[in-house]
Amino acid sequence: MILPKNRVLAGKKFRVYRNSLSNGGTFDSYKQEIEIGSSGKPDNQFDCFLHEVCEGILALRDLRYTKEIQESDNDDYLFSFNHKEFEVFCSDLTKALEGFEYKGKK
Repeated sequence: MILPKNRVLAGKKFRVYRNSLSNGGTFDSYKQEIEIGSSGKPDNQFDCFLHEVCEGILALRDLRYTKEIQESDNDDYLFSFNHKEFEVFCSDLTKALEGFEYKGKK
């Protein structure tokens, strides 16, 4: 998968880069970076990229909340929004994926 060099999430430009030592992904709002691991299966990289883009948008829009009790299985965030906020999210997602072409397995 060819990653874009940057993406705009909720009006902020984020650098996108690959980490060959990781098979997951991270979103860092302070550094404005999205890291995508490339040590896992190539088919999972687009899922990871999309996950981080969506989570980033929701976090920047203050629609992601940290649970008081941390879960051990990466289940420590809660997402909550109404339909209007969902429409804004969809608009942000459309903008974030603008010009991006994904060619998955055939």
